[in-house]
Amino acid sequence: MWQYELSQKTRSDQHRNSQRKDVDHIAMLSVNGRQIGVRILDLSTSGARLGLPRGFPDAALPETMRLDIPGLFILPVKKRWQTETEVGVEFAVERARRAMFGKQMQNYLRHRPSAPRQTMR
Repeated sequence: MWQYELSQKTRSDQHRNSQRKDVDHIAMLSVNGRQIGVRILDLSTSGARLGLPRGFPDAALPETMRLDIPGLFILPVKKRWQTETEVGVEFAVERARRAMFGKQMQNYLRHRPSAPRQTMR
């Protein structure tokens, strides 16, 4: 079983384009052909904050990756920031698909209950 350490929000909400919702959802991050299990800590129509597995190598993730949210989306993402335990990503959705994706994500967020923020060990 993957173990994640959840920390306080590492970025200020005042710099966001859209409001984030706390969630607790498992996903896969594709990095250079390698699959990494991650936990989605919070999610919005424009991006997500992902928890990295404990003991994840300190090497920085590349700027572009693919995020597979089972039962929802497989999306290209751009890394915006990274710490030892978390990475912030922006969804890199083509302009032509952005409005449709935004509506689908808003619908998903509206119907998904918020997860309580806690530290898991």
